[in-house]
Amino acid sequence: MSHQISINKTQAIIFFSIYPSLPVFFVLLQLVGKLCTSGI
Repeated sequence: MSHQISINKTQAIIFFSIYPSLPVFFVLLQLVGKLCTSGI
């Protein structure tokens, strides 16, 4: 049981470390998309 809990804690840490950067990632994708469409 403790091993499963430690795995869940690790997944939670990874999730909370990546989640705040997701909006920035989507903004970068939109900027790249606009540059590509304007370039064409």
